[in-house]
Amino acid sequence: MSKRKAIGTALRFSILSRDGFKCRYCGRPSTERKIVVDHIIPVVKGGTNDPENLVSACEPCNQGKHAKLIEERIPAERNLESEGEKVSALRKMALAAMTLKKERDELRQDVVDYWTEKSGKDSVSSDVVDRLMILLNLHKTEKVFEWINIAFQKLPAWKADISRMRYIYGIRKNQKEMEGGE
Repeated sequence: MSKRKAIGTALRFSILSRDGFKCRYCGRPSTERKIVVDHIIPVVKGGTNDPENLVSACEPCNQGKHAKLIEERIPAERNLESEGEKVSALRKMALAAMTLKKERDELRQDVVDYWTEKSGKDSVSSDVVDRLMILLNLHKTEKVFEWINIAFQKLPAWKADISRMRYIYGIRKNQKEMEGGE
């Protein structure tokens, strides 16, 4: 059984924002119901906190789903076409989530490899990698790797990884301000 890991504030906001602050199951907006972040594949069934496995859900839909995959929640004896279409769509969504998770894991490894190559160290802290993955969820891969390059060019080799992350956030902020000012 998988152990539940808390979903950070930045990731939670990213998911809610991506989903338009609406329940992905019933479509109701946050102005009508409290919206939470739900796991498509439940944690008890091996689901992770990867963005591809997270969706916005209103509390009633989330509580009704419990720790089940969506297709387990729909009664088997009800073979209405619309229910079958829902199950098919949700299975496709779960498959897409697993595919995206694999791609995300590969990207995560690319980030670790790139950072360790630049730093000359054997490892990088999971905190730094998690922060980089959040940035990669919000920005193009090329842009984040460009920021990593700049941070390694501008800061001395002895600087800590977390200092480089702060520098990367500074680069991001400056670029956003310049883009907003045009």
